[in-house]
Amino acid sequence: MDLNGVRVERTLRFGGPWLGRTLLRQLELDRFLDQSLRRGREQIPWPPMAMVLVLGRLCDPSSELRLAESFYQPSALPDLLGVPAEKFNDDRLYRALDALLPHKEKLEKHLRHNLGELFDLDYDLLLYDVTSTYFEGEAKGNPLAQRG
Repeated sequence: MDLNGVRVERTLRFGGPWLGRTLLRQLELDRFLDQSLRRGREQIPWPPMAMVLVLGRLCDPSSELRLAESFYQPSALPDLLGVPAEKFNDDRLYRALDALLPHKEKLEKHLRHNLGELFDLDYDLLLYDVTSTYFEGEAKGNPLAQRG
């Protein structure tokens, strides 16, 4: 083998997105989204956009804007979910959040049941806090802007 003729192209972050997608299938979240989110005239249906939101939070917890600008394209998500990077943007993510909101209670019940079944959990309360705060400028002098 001539090593000078070998090159690496199109490296992607694969492990986290693949593992997350596998877990979401085990939780039957893909089925839930397909059944719950209405299909319209959009080119990219809402279920894969919702999966991007979930997998983004799982693999690289950050804002929708950062997910769209920095995480999505260099990950394997375009291939795994069939949503081409050129059709993906932060506006679609924000609109996907709007599409999910009416199904919040049903989604919580679905996840509570399936998490309990899959992991044999016995719990009264399951909380996942995705609260985020963003500061611009010189925040060193502001005690509320300190990490933690």
